[in-house]
Amino acid sequence: MTPHPETGALLSGLRTVADGPCRRLPTCPRLCTTRGGVALEQERAFGRDWVSPGLAAEIPEVGIIWSGRCRPAGVLRPRR
Repeated sequence: MTPHPETGALLSGLRTVADGPCRRLPTCPRLCTTRGGVALEQERAFGRDWVSPGLAAEIPEVGIIWSGRCRPAGVLRPRR
């Protein structure tokens, strides 16, 4: 898979946010909402192995949750 042209800039922006204080974490990093970011996620995270950050039963509300030692860990829970 060929990375989208803006992937490098998106990863750099995500690294800046991840290395900063927790209070600066956005609700959803731009990396997760762009074509290049989604393609990168499909290739690197889900293309090789299945990644399960949690169970839907462990997430009480619909939406995205950030947590974990000042490192962003996004979990998207769809509506039922």
